[in-house]
Amino acid sequence: MYKVHYVDDNENIRILPERPKIDNDTFGKKNYFVCKKKHYSYEQEIRAIIFKEEQENLFIDINLNDFIETVYISPFAASWYVSLVKEIVKKYNLDVPIFNSEIKL
Repeated sequence: MYKVHYVDDNENIRILPERPKIDNDTFGKKNYFVCKKKHYSYEQEIRAIIFKEEQENLFIDINLNDFIETVYISPFAASWYVSLVKEIVKKYNLDVPIFNSEIKL
């Protein structure tokens, strides 16, 4: 689990993931997978990332309702994308509110 690191536009981030280090959180500080622009900081997002060496599929039995409180959709998203998100929420029986993100620029 990694807390998202919110970055300024001029801050450099790594595009390719680096292996997480047990001793410190160098992975979470500047990695593309756990960074978002600073204007999304009100979301306080946490991401689960699993690294696996083998190329086979990995299935994890979890209840998504235990991990997702709210779904935010970009206010700039096309209508087909909004519909798709709503279909996915319904398909996986998520009991969560869906909001347009309020980007604070």
